[in-house]
Amino acid sequence: MDGIFHAQIKPLAAGDAGIAQFALRVVSQIAGEGGIDSGTPRRDLLQLLVRFARGGDPAVMERLFVEMKRQRVSAERMVDVYIPAAVGEIGTAWHLGELDILQATVGTARIQHLLRELGRAWAADIMGPVDGARVLVIVPVQEQHSLGAMIAVNQMRRLGVSVCLQLQPPPAAVTELVANRAFDAVFISVANRSRLESCRQLVKTIRGGCKERIPIAIGGPLVELGLDAVADTGADIITSSVTDALAACGLLMQQQAAQ
Repeated sequence: MDGIFHAQIKPLAAGDAGIAQFALRVVSQIAGEGGIDSGTPRRDLLQLLVRFARGGDPAVMERLFVEMKRQRVSAERMVDVYIPAAVGEIGTAWHLGELDILQATVGTARIQHLLRELGRAWAADIMGPVDGARVLVIVPVQEQHSLGAMIAVNQMRRLGVSVCLQLQPPPAAVTELVANRAFDAVFISVANRSRLESCRQLVKTIRGGCKERIPIAIGGPLVELGLDAVADTGADIITSSVTDALAACGLLMQQQAAQ
């Protein structure tokens, strides 16, 4: 659903400079233990995030920060639980006709901007070089959903994984990447069955470009279809869990050892 919102992200960034400062405060003052969070969002806090996303009011952003501290909602929980829920709320409101396309576009783009800034704040807070697993994350050509991939990238980086995110790269670029960079795994985010054939072709491209066989994982909404990884996509695993994907690729224990 978030594919319709890409065009608004860059223009939004210039007008919402306060988001970067908000992200730095959140990460520095209410960061958790660095793992992946889960659970159900509190309704009051979720509504504050949605209000900020829709209006960009600095006063609402400040109240959101105060409530996060008061309720002890960590930066990790904001990314893993609240951001997906807020995008879902905006999408539902759009489908119900409560928001027009521009309002939905701006709201979701603002949340994606917040997600990117939280990622930058975490990166700025990391001391020393990352020395662990290296993963290539691809959102394929013509794929319109990127938020899930962005969240997965954020989660892996928090776990200490070095991640290269590629949004809609052409096949030649994918071949060059896997041939010349020493990745330990490739994760592909796919939304629905209509992209299944292009996903198969992308897996073939990756296999053909690698000097050595590396594990390939498929994630995204396509997971809900209950596909067989090898038979239907040519990949090694289909899962919506970052930790399950890392474990299946033999990287979770490797990363824990590196830390």
